Amino acid sequence: MNRLTDRNKPGVTFWATMALVVVLAGYATAYLCMARRPWVFMATGHGPHELPPVYEIGGRDLDQEFWRAIFGPAHWADRRIRPEKWTVK
Repeated sequence: MNRLTDRNKPGVTFWATMALVVVLAGYATAYLCMARRPWVFMATGHGPHELPPVYEIGGRDLDQEFWRAIFGPAHWADRRIRPEKWTVK
């Protein structure tokens, strides 16, 4: 075996990294496609108020508790990246 050709083949670390990138990109894409602001939000008192996300596919509401548990980390990051979308003053 030639040592030079063995070094050029991608190893386990490379493929594990690629798989992780694909999974994280799919997770973020699914969150962005499914999450939206609620149409109606009732609040009393002084703001700002944080809006809870509503998850839907094709206009159909989904089991909100399940999807809030799944997408909790993505929504946490989204609130910090785009606070104007998830806050009402």
